[in-house]
Amino acid sequence: MASGVSKDIIKPFTGQGDVGAWIQKVELVAKLTKVKDVASFLPLYLEGNALAVYLELSDHDKSEVDAIKKALVRAFSDSTFEAFSKLKAARWTGEPVDVFANDIRRMARESGLRGDGLEGVVKLAFVTGFPDRISVELRQVSGIEHMEVSEILGKVRVLASTSGAGSYSRGMAAAGIGVKNSDLKCYKCNGPHIAKECPRGGSGKDPVTCYRCGLEGHIASRCSTSKRGPTAGRKCYRCGGFGHIAMRCTVDAKELDLPVSSSNTCAGATKESATSLGTSRCHQVPLIDLRINGRFCKALVDTGCTMSLARHDFVTNCVGESTLVAFDGRRGVAAATLAIGNELLESIVTVVDKIVGDVGVVIVRYNLKPGTVPTLTNHVAQYDHGLTGTKKDAFDQEVGRWIQEGILVPWDGEVDGIVPLMAVEQVTKNKVRPVLDFRELNRFVECHTGGDVLDVCSDRLREWRQIDGDIEIVDLKSAYLQIHVAKELWKYQLVKFNGVVYALTRLGFGLTSAPKIMSMILKWVLAQKLEIKQATSSYIDDIMVDVSDITAGDVVAHLKDYGLESKNPEKLDEGAVLGLKLDRDQQGDLIFSRANEIPNVDQLDSGLSRRDVFSICGKLVGHYPVAGCLRVACSYVKRQTEGSKWDDYAGDRACDLIQEVVEQVQKEAPVRGKWNVPSEAKGVVWRDASNLALGVVIDIGGVTAEDATWLRKKDDYNHINVAELESALKGMNLGVQWGLKQIVLMSDSEVVCGWLKATLSEERKIRTKGAAEMLIKRRLADLRSLHEQHHFGVERTWYLAKQVDAAVSKKEVKKVVRECERSQSIDPASVRHEPGELGVDTDWTRLAIDVTHYADLPYLTIVDCGPGRFAIWRALRNETAISICKELDQVFCERGPVDELLMDNATAFRSGEMSVLLEKWNTHPFYRAAYRASGNGIVERHHRTIKSIAERGRVTPLDAVFWYNISPQSGQDESTIPQSDEKILSRIRRSFDKQHHQ
Repeated sequence: MASGVSKDIIKPFTGQGDVGAWIQKVELVAKLTKVKDVASFLPLYLEGNALAVYLELSDHDKSEVDAIKKALVRAFSDSTFEAFSKLKAARWTGEPVDVFANDIRRMARESGLRGDGLEGVVKLAFVTGFPDRISVELRQVSGIEHMEVSEILGKVRVLASTSGAGSYSRGMAAAGIGVKNSDLKCYKCNGPHIAKECPRGGSGKDPVTCYRCGLEGHIASRCSTSKRGPTAGRKCYRCGGFGHIAMRCTVDAKELDLPVSSSNTCAGATKESATSLGTSRCHQVPLIDLRINGRFCKALVDTGCTMSLARHDFVTNCVGESTLVAFDGRRGVAAATLAIGNELLESIVTVVDKIVGDVGVVIVRYNLKPGTVPTLTNHVAQYDHGLTGTKKDAFDQEVGRWIQEGILVPWDGEVDGIVPLMAVEQVTKNKVRPVLDFRELNRFVECHTGGDVLDVCSDRLREWRQIDGDIEIVDLKSAYLQIHVAKELWKYQLVKFNGVVYALTRLGFGLTSAPKIMSMILKWVLAQKLEIKQATSSYIDDIMVDVSDITAGDVVAHLKDYGLESKNPEKLDEGAVLGLKLDRDQQGDLIFSRANEIPNVDQLDSGLSRRDVFSICGKLVGHYPVAGCLRVACSYVKRQTEGSKWDDYAGDRACDLIQEVVEQVQKEAPVRGKWNVPSEAKGVVWRDASNLALGVVIDIGGVTAEDATWLRKKDDYNHINVAELESALKGMNLGVQWGLKQIVLMSDSEVVCGWLKATLSEERKIRTKGAAEMLIKRRLADLRSLHEQHHFGVERTWYLAKQVDAAVSKKEVKKVVRECERSQSIDPASVRHEPGELGVDTDWTRLAIDVTHYADLPYLTIVDCGPGRFAIWRALRNETAISICKELDQVFCERGPVDELLMDNATAFRSGEMSVLLEKWNTHPFYRAAYRASGNGIVERHHRTIKSIAERGRVTPLDAVFWYNISPQSGQDESTIPQSDEKILSRIRRSFDKQHHQ
């Protein structure tokens, strides 16, 4: 058996070719055929010079297979110097990229490279060995410095498939690699030689043609017809004749079989004529439609004049070649990448073909939790939804549409587990939607995919209700189903329908990271045009458009340019916004009400489970801004349910109560209020408390903007005054969320009013007794922190003023700060910061870093944990680990490394790029959540200070950091200035003096 296999697979080695590859093949065959004596087996396939080398070995070496291999490699492999010379000269010449990579690796090994350095040299030689067109694209790939050659091969294959290569034999000869004559091919006559050695010379298969006279054998600069007169060398592109141009051509277009046009030129040519240009030598010159920057325009492929811009052979070579434009504006030939959040999303957004049309597709890849591989164990194909008749037919029809449109594709791979199908009935739209139960897969999906910033529905509703002007709503059509999922993730999204296993190729509704991915993509697309960004506001797949600045049709067209289809725009009147139905009342005011239907009382039986009761309460309350007493009623019903599991019986008491609540809602409809809320800085907070619940109502400009209620805990035995105070605190917090700067708190509790007045005016101490004393004082401190102004205070302002005028008094500064309108109007959000244990005794020993946002732009913030608290802010292009590490590495290069780096648990800070950077600078990482549970005080207080300075001064955060670093942290002590270098301070003082004199 071994002999037969060896004769078919192993070819005798004579000394020509790669000896290393041949030895590996022999060893593999010996292993498969279970040959034990490889030293006696290998010489059987040596011939010629190779056999002579073997015969010269001693008897002892002939019995050792390692000695035989070393002798063959020494005799028929290049020396290290020769191999390295070939490695430097190696260039890609059109062979498969895998073959080129293998040749590079072989030459690197023969050059003596081993270990970690081998992969780096192979990658450098591989990337730089391609033509500039491919090499430049590869160098721009994000993270290529940390990729291996095997990871780059896929991108290179796509780039190489549309890139012409030079002569194979010339490139191999330049690299010093021998090529058999049978592998050579002349591009002129297809003979077994290179074009330079072609016996046909200049009269080959495709001879030179003069564009003046159309004759072969010479070029235009040597054409004798150019001396016949001013028009003798001109050629008409309509008829092909000489001596005239197309505008003076007398030949009828019908005789030439050209497309008829109302113009006297070839403007009537079509795309079909452009395609035929690549396969025939007709003289037709087509006009084609191209989409450039989202707009259609006409492009002339070939002018046909004496100074042609695009020759026939150029157009022929370019047929089918595509140029891709990614979201970030970079151009590629077959693939491009888009950074969203901390993840690279492969995207093909706008494909502009030189000959035909464009395509729009967005492909995403969601993150899996580190160190986990999804293992799905579910084998239930579909939940029993209880649908019959027309509803079941509608569900089957919708799944069939998914299969027909390629949303579900047949799967022929391994099936470990499947995602169950569910049927969800949308009563308002009279539709039945297929939904997948992703609960098992969500255990393995990283919820931070797509970035850490996600809008809250209630916050977006508050913003939209305060927008003035004519508003229209644009909604994406099947938003999630427009986002394709990377093919390697299909195996985790398998479903079974009618006994056939399918793979979901799109982003599924119910996936934990789907809303964040959808939000980030839509925000990025809208931000690509400044006028659209300023006139729109989005929430997941809904877009609010201010049509006074831009039309909704322009937004729809802009979305389509990036592969996102949307529905027809709708006006607010008789429309729906984020689950709210809008209509006009008799006074003409826009009124919102619930969009979903109220469950029918007759359909509620006595067998309701806890799941049914909670579902009904959720539908009744939802996210409605105004719901009246319905919130506390639903909370009370849920508290009365019995059982510990979701499918347990809810109890007679809960069932009776939920029926009573539904009947009352059908009569009164408490979910109702004015949509438009005045955008004012002053508002009224109405609050109250009882032994059962707390309640708050926000009134802005006479409009009830929002209400809220909270059911008190069963074990809440505090005095009623404590509950009154807590409702006041909750009302203040809700007013801050509406952006109120001046709040009038309405209370019927004289005790609470006295507490608040005394706390804010500091006229006297609050004296309380009992177990609630500390709770009252803490809540009063929270209210005072809401009232206090966090600004660049008197001490720091006084220090900077003295740099200009040393005689200025503290009293004067205090008066200016107190009367500063900007300082009084800017009120950052109320947040309490625990100091933690971040401080160290020496400067530039420990740094605290974080990523924050100001004016929708990300910044890397660096704060020295030493006594100086020196700060550095760097603007980031995006929040990826690569961008953060690049800025941090630059800081270390300029100022030197530190011993410790304090970070939070963001994905970018725990990435491989950050680990490499810290290892490079020998810096130890500290993670606040792991080692310093409350250690975010320095960072958060610093963010607040810088943002307050920037907002009041109307400067950038980078300018604010400058003023922060040159002002003392404590009083007038210059030793507490973060940037306390005397030379720097002296330059600053001179700058102050110069500005003062001017």
